[in-house]
Amino acid sequence: MKLPDVNLPQNPESGYDRRLSVALYDFLRQVKAGFNSSADVQASQELALFRGINLNMAVTTDQALTALSGVSRYLVTRVVAVNRSGGTTVACAGGIYSGASKTGTAIVGAAQSWLNLSASNKVVIATLAAVAGTDAQTSTTQYLSLTTGSTAACRADVYVYGIPI
Repeated sequence: MKLPDVNLPQNPESGYDRRLSVALYDFLRQVKAGFNSSADVQASQELALFRGINLNMAVTTDQALTALSGVSRYLVTRVVAVNRSGGTTVACAGGIYSGASKTGTAIVGAAQSWLNLSASNKVVIATLAAVAGTDAQTSTTQYLSLTTGSTAACRADVYVYGIPI
């Protein structure tokens, strides 16, 4: 689809452009220039990249997180877990990995405690492994793999956020 040609003055502080906010002016300039790809729109926007719904925090088997977008290369910025039901007790620790059986890149290390998921709507913001903040990731699936499952029943939703690069 070809966008209509828009004539914009060179200086956003003069004439008609005084009534436009700087943000709107910049947006119109980008539209006129054209976007090269969807990455141009999302380059600095944090997105939920993966989601695991109703994950069982009492088991130590791998639980896959589903990709939410077609992003093929990204930088992980945070991992958030939200309690759905039940509550963790005594011990509940484990990581998030790019490969099954704790293989690939550790996004969140094996020592991460999920104990704060002790009641409904409690949240854990996980500590990222060092490599998560320095290396681009390309895995199309992430896995929650607990080292120690909760001794009590607990279900949680886990989200991996990042920036497409």
